[in-house]
Amino acid sequence: MAIGLSGTDSFFQRFGRIEDLRAKIKTHQDLITTEIADILAEYTADYDLAQNIQPTLESMKASSAAPNGALRQAARKTLTDMVDDDNTMPSRDIRTIWNEMISQMIGSGTAVLADDDINANTVSASQTSFSGTGNGAVVIDVSDNQDVLNSTTIQTTRPEDIVLKCTRDTQVTGTASRDETFSIQGERAVPNPDDVLWPGGSGINTSLRVLSSAEDGRDSVNRTLVVNGDMENFATTNNLDNWTAVVGAYGTNILEEGTNVHRGSKALEIVGDAGATLTYLEQKFNTSGQSTAKLKPLTKYVMAVALRDSGAGLLAGTIRISVQDDSDDSLIASTASAISKAFSDTTTSYQLFTTVFNTPLVLPTTSKIVIELTTACTNTESFFIDDLILAPMAKMGPGDGPSIAIIPGSTNFIQDDKFIWAVANNQAGGLMQGLDRIFNLHSLVLRPQVPADLGGAETITDNDAID
Repeated sequence: MAIGLSGTDSFFQRFGRIEDLRAKIKTHQDLITTEIADILAEYTADYDLAQNIQPTLESMKASSAAPNGALRQAARKTLTDMVDDDNTMPSRDIRTIWNEMISQMIGSGTAVLADDDINANTVSASQTSFSGTGNGAVVIDVSDNQDVLNSTTIQTTRPEDIVLKCTRDTQVTGTASRDETFSIQGERAVPNPDDVLWPGGSGINTSLRVLSSAEDGRDSVNRTLVVNGDMENFATTNNLDNWTAVVGAYGTNILEEGTNVHRGSKALEIVGDAGATLTYLEQKFNTSGQSTAKLKPLTKYVMAVALRDSGAGLLAGTIRISVQDDSDDSLIASTASAISKAFSDTTTSYQLFTTVFNTPLVLPTTSKIVIELTTACTNTESFFIDDLILAPMAKMGPGDGPSIAIIPGSTNFIQDDKFIWAVANNQAGGLMQGLDRIFNLHSLVLRPQVPADLGGAETITDNDAID
């Protein structure tokens, strides 16, 4: 059997009618506000004649919203009973019910390409400003960790400005270098679904330490899996500890660099030669002597690295840092799990490059991180690599929403250094917004999410369900 998803007596047809009435109630409430304002505009000189109207505004709007409670109750009962009647559930709690509904929408497809889906919201995040003296990067990602291709965004992300401010540093609070802490604050949440300001912001009010390449070999949130990613340890000259040179010779193609560094006292130098050697170094995870940390499935990771080059003489060469399947050297999450930079992308000053990717449900038996030349460097010219980080990102919570990482640069952050990020959600998916409003999908943090299509090819359109 299957739940009816579209057409007569289907869940979305029924829910669409409920949501349509709720939306019309909201339009009526807005009209009351406008009409009262128009009335009072006629009494600018004699306001006392109509002053009794303004205090009734909120009560009139509240009275108009009286049916909303019954509408929510009907929608919840419709979903619960339709799902449970189709396939008796072990529990009638809303999370269990939604997981079954989502499973039926996916059908024989995938979480990304479901058999049945609704119109998606467009969600994005971008940095709008930084003020301070430190440098580095904040990475905020709004994609769903179920999608290896990073193309599906978290539909219930709250639109807001997020402010990140350094609160603990080396010079004021005595915090160790690369251990600075930032406060993270979003905008006020509006949990009441009948409030005209719903949903408001996320209500985020938390803190987060910066990532450090020195705290290595760990697979916990905000700690790097890569051992010796800060390129500081060479027990034998030019031999990078915890890494294996598969292609290239120590002392010729692979050098210990002590001058051109990003942080600390050393960096790694990859040098081109006359034989166009494609130097290749690897570090395997879950492996003694390399990194004992392990990748986790369906997890969002950030990878960051500082790169520079030797100068104008470098006329060819591409360096790539990637996470690969050790069995066949394939990228673990397509191009998202690689940072690839040609000689024209780098300069004689270090730049910080980042990427975000999601691991698949089924991981390779052995994974590894690789530093390699995919195009040979000009003979005797170089790339320099420093501060390589691979770490699980932190969720910003509460509820469903973006993931975040704070990556230090060459100069420490200090107290009151501040980033501002704008998180946008156009809330264009009528059914998606209605489901969130009535079932509070944001707090459920469903994985997979309710299937949605951003390209206009959804099988259940807003117009099909909502007049």
